[in-house]
Amino acid sequence: KMEGVLVVDDSAFNSKIVAKMLRKIVNCDVVECGSGAKTLELIKQKHFDVIFMDCQMPEMDGYQTSQNIREYEKSSEGKPAVIVALTGHVLKGEREKCLASGMNDYLVKPVKLDTLWQVMKKWALKDKVDSTKEDAQT
Repeated sequence: KMEGVLVVDDSAFNSKIVAKMLRKIVNCDVVECGSGAKTLELIKQKHFDVIFMDCQMPEMDGYQTSQNIREYEKSSEGKPAVIVALTGHVLKGEREKCLASGMNDYLVKPVKLDTLWQVMKKWALKDKVDSTKEDAQT
């Protein structure tokens, strides 16, 4: 069973939408967070299997937050989280910028349920995703 999924977005509206979609497809805690600094506090308290990271946030953006998460993971005993970028940017080089900051994957907003489903299947492993909900996606 997955331990948890974290949705990081400075827009409460965006994080609620993504979290609601995730709750339809995963059988675990889905936690919402509104800032990079708060994310760094949360990951020290609880392991998240997957973190959906908004790239454009004030103070500490998603790139910096991801780099800080990777630094923290190097010093901790835990298994690294999968970090998936959530961005409105489809500019050339954006995916590479996300991957260079330590993220594993990249999704363009607005995120669709079937896209989230594919990402969770790819990264969170088939046996950890609620297979009874797969029928709803097809």
